[in-house]
Formats: sequence, structure tokens, C-alpha cells
Amino acid sequence: MKQAKVELIEKTDKTYTYQNIVFRKYNIKLSSLANVVMYSFPDDKDLTFKKDDTISFEYNQEDNKISKIKKIEKPMYNNYNKEKPEYSVRLDTGRSILLQVAFKEASQAFITGKITQEEVEQLTNKYFKIIDK
Repeated sequence: MKQAKVELIEKTDKTYTYQNIVFRKYNIKLSSLANVVMYSFPDDKDLTFKKDDTISFEYNQEDNKISKIKKIEKPMYNNYNKEKPEYSVRLDTGRSILLQVAFKEASQAFITGKITQEEVEQLTNKYFKIIDK
């Protein structure tokens, strides 16, 4: 199976019937092929892909047709990975406020030049342990 980005989808007026199903022909331009290719899909359904989607497909060069199209799902964000995330216990509202106060104090120490940026997290945790009693 090949992969390509859909650059153009043009619905044609041409239809045909196969096993009592009406199919509509589409002209589709893909990034990996030089020419526009033909694709047929049931007329009563919407296409499963749209312009700018990446698809995998089979290409018949003799008929200039594509078949077995499958949309390739991309993650919403570039930094997404499928590994299981590490979950941490969520703080209740009161402790969350205390942690914010500790971070504010540590960031103030950084702004005044008393600590480095790398030490902000350590100082935040130290302040949090002091005020979380």
C-alpha cells in the first residue's frame, strides 16, 4: 500500500450501479502521483477522507484508479506518543493553592537572582513541605 496526501477531490457526474449499489466517481489528486486518478464510492455515503488528509491506498496504473483507501489517523499534537502516561495523584484545591504559593516564592527568589533556574523546582518542593503541615 502506498501513502499520499490528498490535494484535490472533485465529484463527477458519472455514476454506475454494481450489485444494486449506486457508485459515484471522483477525480482525486494525490501528492505522490503525477496525474489525477479515479475513485469510486457509494453515492449515498460521504467520503471517509477529505482534502489534506493522509491516506494509504492501492493504485492500479493500467486503469488509473485507486482502491482500498484508508485514512491514516494522525495525532492531534506533534509531541504525542502512544506510551502510557505516568499519572500522578491530583492535589485537592487547598494543597494546590499551597503548591502555587510555594512556586511563587521560589520564582521570586529566581527573579531576584538568589537561585538559578534549575533550583526553582527544588526550592518549590522545599517550601511546599514547610507550608503543607
